Amino acid sequence: MRNITRFSQISPIVSAIIGTGFSLNVVAGSPVAYDQWSNVGGVISATCPTGFTCEDGASDQGMMQRFITNVATGDRYIQQIIDDDMGSKGTMKLESFVYSSNSPVSGIASKQVITHNTALQNFDATILLNTGWANEGDNTVDIHQFMDSTDTPVNNTYYTDTFKFQEKRDQTTGERIGKYVDISQGQLNSTFIQGDGVTSGNDQYSFVNKIVSGTFNQSTATVSLADNFGGGMMGSGGSGGGTLSWNVGDEIQVIWLGQHCDRCGTTNIIDFMFQSYENMSTGNIISGQAGNTTAPQNWEDPPFGAIPTLIQY
Repeated sequence: MRNITRFSQISPIVSAIIGTGFSLNVVAGSPVAYDQWSNVGGVISATCPTGFTCEDGASDQGMMQRFITNVATGDRYIQQIIDDDMGSKGTMKLESFVYSSNSPVSGIASKQVITHNTALQNFDATILLNTGWANEGDNTVDIHQFMDSTDTPVNNTYYTDTFKFQEKRDQTTGERIGKYVDISQGQLNSTFIQGDGVTSGNDQYSFVNKIVSGTFNQSTATVSLADNFGGGMMGSGGSGGGTLSWNVGDEIQVIWLGQHCDRCGTTNIIDFMFQSYENMSTGNIISGQAGNTTAPQNWEDPPFGAIPTLIQY
């Protein structure tokens, strides 16, 4: 079985370490690229980056700390690298940069990777943190988690599960100026959608729910949905079919469900899709459904990204 989880985060989480004064020389993000080092038998080695001078600090088994200075700007950083083998629990790698010049500037740029391997599971977690001087543009929270089972399935079932959340806030006022949410799921060989409860080998479903607003919605659009069944039976307050419009910056949501079932109570193949659009800024919503197809009717990109499809292996 292969079971992978990835989690990445870029966030001003630790408000205590975010400074209010900024050096004109300091650039956002890590001052040099991550992962420019090696670990041989617990001894960490790293060459001095081009354009920097380096001063040795402290070192120990699986750990190194040094000072690096940008020759052109004079900005000075403490660089710390930790590569810890936790045995059966996996490994943890941490690389961080803290601004250490004589200045009120504070903050941190760091990358942490945790890997856990067993005979049944592969777990990878990556955390990226940029605060204070390392903040890149507007304060941004970025959370991404991904799980899948694609090599050897669990109980003959393949699945994917993705969650992504991004939020932008104005650096000066702290007000939220944009939001992006993506919740996507898919499963193959599921008995969930089968009326007879028997796995036929080709049953599939995929579900997508996306919300965008503010800076993440930079387009205007007018979309239409048809409802082959009428009445919007799966909608929430939306009539069957219709037309919906939105403007730049509006908070809008799309939901799509596609499913394919070989034996949903009969011997016939059944394909079905449900879709809805909602302008959450105005409260308007439309929904549509169709048989003999799983594809979305009208998919807007931008702002919702590539058109989704059924889980495929």
